[in-house]
Amino acid sequence: MPKTTPFRLDYTLELLFDQSGLPQAVRIDAEPGEHEAAQRALETAVAGLAALKHPTTLPATSAAPARAAVTLSKGVGEFMRRKDLKPTTLASYATKLAYLVEQAGGETSLLDIDQLRFVKLAEVILDNGAWSDKTKSVYITMIGGFLNWHRLRNGLSLLTAATLKPKRTAPSALDRDAFTLDQLRMIFQHAATRRLSEPHKYWATVATAFLGCRIEELAQVNIGTDLKHDVQTNVWYFDFAETPDADGVLRKSLKRLTSWRHAPIHSALVRHGFIDYLKAQLEGRQLRPFESAWKPHIGKPAANGQPNSGLIKWSHKITKWGGDTLAELVEAGSLPAGTALTYFHSMRHTFADTLAAAKVTEEYRAAIQGQAFGGMNAQTYAKLRQNHNALSETIETALGCYAELLL
Repeated sequence: MPKTTPFRLDYTLELLFDQSGLPQAVRIDAEPGEHEAAQRALETAVAGLAALKHPTTLPATSAAPARAAVTLSKGVGEFMRRKDLKPTTLASYATKLAYLVEQAGGETSLLDIDQLRFVKLAEVILDNGAWSDKTKSVYITMIGGFLNWHRLRNGLSLLTAATLKPKRTAPSALDRDAFTLDQLRMIFQHAATRRLSEPHKYWATVATAFLGCRIEELAQVNIGTDLKHDVQTNVWYFDFAETPDADGVLRKSLKRLTSWRHAPIHSALVRHGFIDYLKAQLEGRQLRPFESAWKPHIGKPAANGQPNSGLIKWSHKITKWGGDTLAELVEAGSLPAGTALTYFHSMRHTFADTLAAAKVTEEYRAAIQGQAFGGMNAQTYAKLRQNHNALSETIETALGCYAELLL
């Protein structure tokens, strides 16, 4: 391989800076054969000098257009016309935003309610001795959500609500008490006295306890489409989902997306006649399990203009009956007084405790009761919530103690 003679450049380029740190002068010392390289270096230095002494300025951006003054009342009206919110959610917002208007004034400029004013409003809420901490937290959270919905759409910084809510003094598990099995036995026995004369009261009690669901979830099912039977495994189950009736009207509402699930019906309920009861309702042209006795509460159409958007609560009157029944049992001495028991929701707590005591994993408990669990694998791929056969095997064993309570 032929040898190559290295070509060497040997020149000096000196930049002189002033006291402010900007280049002031350029001096170059180069041999005659190096003039091309030196010239390029000089051009680069001069260009840098010009840029630093005369920096390029970006074209001035036009001032942001002034935001139109939107009153609080107008902002509430706009928010309540949102088409992405369910009637149940809008109904919940309605009371909180009415309170906000009452406190701040309907003519108040909506976007002038900043963090400081929000803090002062939260302090008023916290000072309300008639409200529970849970109610106070809900008001602060929902009002903050409303304000941030508008601020986000107007390019303003979001308000903080988390640190304004009351601090917990006890674990959330103590918010509601669970029934003991002996107490649940007393409830079942009391309901059994009405099984023949008022079967809806018996099954509303016993089925809710065995399903571990919210009473609204059971009361709103469409028997014609949501009651299903796997003939291969002989498993009966409910398909809890926000699907419309045959006429295209949506008359169901689930609390969250994790509430969509298959809820297996324990074989003890089948043996004692629950499926027969449901079929009898359907034969009587009643699509809901209890609507023959308890008509739903139907609210006014929502302000968002959606057709058939009136709030429908199938359990409205059932819940009231449950509260009255609980009071009767307490007065009779069958249940203790001065507790955090509620007729239906305490059954849900009892169900969860029973499954946990039977060593059912949290993943299965969450799937059965419609609660969040796990990441993408659990939510997207495993689909345990829709595996009624696997869930049925779980409750058949874990709820054996429940089956023993039935007369």
